[in-house]
Amino acid sequence: AEPRAMGVSQLLVLVLRVAGTRIEGPAVGPFWAGRRLAVDVSGWLHKAKLRDAAEVVSTGVSDKAVSYMIQMVEGLLGLGATPVLVFDGASYPPKQATQDSRREKVEENRRAAE
Repeated sequence: AEPRAMGVSQLLVLVLRVAGTRIEGPAVGPFWAGRRLAVDVSGWLHKAKLRDAAEVVSTGVSDKAVSYMIQMVEGLLGLGATPVLVFDGASYPPKQATQDSRREKVEENRRAAE
């Protein structure tokens, strides 16, 4: 069997459209209605942490970060999809450079917050 491509092209664009951020392009919400959609939320978590890095570093959580995650899930629900959030912490070698870069940014933000 042929391996299937991972990910959903333009998913973030669709979610942001429903969540209230203005984006150009056609609405394709009916396509998602009634579908179960597995989402690797590691990227969302990373972006959420950047919303209020100083607070995340000092307390481990941030209202802005939590609000971002809720907004993303509500966007999927608004498309009629049933989101299945995947929290996969396994290492993925092809993504090592991205993970290293993120780790460096976290350290920079931690130093800046102190």
